[in-house]
Amino acid sequence: MAKSEAVKAIAHDAGLSAEAANATYQAIIDYVVRTIRRGDEVELPGVGIFSVTRKAMRNGRRPRSSVRAAHSGSRVVEFRPYFDPLQYFVDTYRRL
Repeated sequence: MAKSEAVKAIAHDAGLSAEAANATYQAIIDYVVRTIRRGDEVELPGVGIFSVTRKAMRNGRRPRSSVRAAHSGSRVVEFRPYFDPLQYFVDTYRRL
């Protein structure tokens, strides 16, 4: 879903103008980004949890020269949905 589609859906479902829906959408996105940058996790009920994990430092190899190089650790955003998609599909097809 693109941003414009999400804004239209918010405007329709909440009975807001397009400008108010866009401001609401942007405020939610800004909040999630600020919180993730601080290193905290964001829990959206019914959707899932955004959190930050650290990747360890590792050794790599440059493909062209085969020289070993150290890759510093990094922070990565992780998303865990509230439902297990595999279990959802298993339950759906079990009912058929």
